[in-house]
Amino acid sequence: MQGKSIEELRVGESAEKDISIEETNIRRFAQITGNFNLIYFHDPTAKECKLGEKIVPQTMMDAFISALIGEKLPGPGSIIIKHEMEYLRPVCWGKDVRIFVNVKKIMHKSRRVVLFSCVYDITEDDDPAVCMGDWVVLPRS
Repeated sequence: MQGKSIEELRVGESAEKDISIEETNIRRFAQITGNFNLIYFHDPTAKECKLGEKIVPQTMMDAFISALIGEKLPGPGSIIIKHEMEYLRPVCWGKDVRIFVNVKKIMHKSRRVVLFSCVYDITEDDDPAVCMGDWVVLPRS
């Protein structure tokens, strides 16, 4: 399967994926990255924080977005050049999130696209956005 070339992409085109954030995924992510921050795994530390429960590493949201870019939009063969994210609020263990990307701008001359991304906590009714930002991507040739 090939991803889309710059000529095949259209502004406004989007992709999304729902993910259940489970303990096993958080532990695997920590093992891969070496990030065992106590706020992620230690109940007494987490209870002292604003939310009062363990949270998911924010960079795990970046990994989910990166996977959606590489799998669906633009898809296989694309390379992420840079990204800038704003983390609006943490995600707690056991939540379901929706990963969303949208083609914001196509730069034909440099053969790059800007994707807007957002992660939503779909178990939260009030203000579900948890992070958002832009990603500059080089689609397949």
